[in-house]
Amino acid sequence: MSLLIVSLFITYMLFNIYTDFLYLKTKGYWHLIFLVLCICLGVITHIKLLDLMCVVCVSLVVGILRENMKLIRFSPGDTKMIIVASLFYFLISPEEGVLYTALIVHIAIFMCSSILTGFITLLLLFKSFIRFKTITGYHSIKFKKMNISLVTDGWKVTRMYYCLPAAISVLGGVIPLILMSLK
Repeated sequence: MSLLIVSLFITYMLFNIYTDFLYLKTKGYWHLIFLVLCICLGVITHIKLLDLMCVVCVSLVVGILRENMKLIRFSPGDTKMIIVASLFYFLISPEEGVLYTALIVHIAIFMCSSILTGFITLLLLFKSFIRFKTITGYHSIKFKKMNISLVTDGWKVTRMYYCLPAAISVLGGVIPLILMSLK
């Protein structure tokens, strides 16, 4: 049963990544379909409906808090995606606490997002250094004021015309949790 849940989660996330790269948004009914599917799978595997609803509520509250923060801001679509990801993780490891499940998923996604942000910032810094080194020499980097801002999911990367979808951070944060909890 856990292999079915993992394959459904990977299908869900790959579709989210595809639509995020293509349109930078996903349809709300896609999240609703998988939310209902997770609840049905939870009922089939004899998980209490109250526990499933608690995971949804805690994930929703933490997601709404993250939507209103300035540095680690998520969009409403990302919150819906994290709610469904929390349910998938709870279906894999129902012995974890309800509060623990929602919070650990958010923390894992935040850590993956921070690592991805740091990596992209370093790449932009390296690209800027290489570009200015080849134009004016090695010491030009100290004369140029670096204009690299933090990259947050779903927001524009510094002076580029593409965005980093949050689905990558969600997938990168939840897959290690799921793989560690598989028996």
